Amino acid sequence: VARALHRALAPQLAAVLQRAEPTRAIPGQRNADRVDVPRGPVVILGQRHDAPAHAWRHLVAALLADNRVEVLACNEPAWRAWQPLLAAVDAAAFDRDRLVVRAVHVEALREALGGPDIASVVLDDTPDAWLDILPDALRTRDGQAHLRKLYSASDDPTATDDPVRWLRAHLLRRTIAEHTMRHGAPLELDLPTNAS
Repeated sequence: VARALHRALAPQLAAVLQRAEPTRAIPGQRNADRVDVPRGPVVILGQRHDAPAHAWRHLVAALLADNRVEVLACNEPAWRAWQPLLAAVDAAAFDRDRLVVRAVHVEALREALGGPDIASVVLDDTPDAWLDILPDALRTRDGQAHLRKLYSASDDPTATDDPVRWLRAHLLRRTIAEHTMRHGAPLELDLPTNAS
């Protein structure tokens, strides 16, 4: 699964990183959105006996976008379900140092979610299955640069959805504005030269 997702997403990553999308037209400016900065560390919370497809997609997209991913398995069946991904990640030629899978109990899970650097939390099930953990997953911390994104099984797009959506979920969007006028005058002036 990881190898197939890697093959599907990797060729599109360069296009996503280099493509500038025009935004609102403003006189005296050229504006474009760029999506080329990793959003930040991703935590995948696992309690199911299987590793669902939406969580795998987020894992592969986050690794392709150069984010660190930590899978926190809350019970023995979930930990066993996520173990095959280590071999798949190795086979897909991802950097193994950016992926950690560990078994945790509820208090260690709450502690792991306490850091301000976590950018996204992926639930292996619907939010209803994680109601007791959601406040910890979404609480704003001191030093947190962005609000955390929360993804769950409820967000899983259809198979026909654009795979770039998975990559963009783990990249930051930046708007670049280039001023083309100074004090109301164009910056590129063609002044006549004196021939004599």
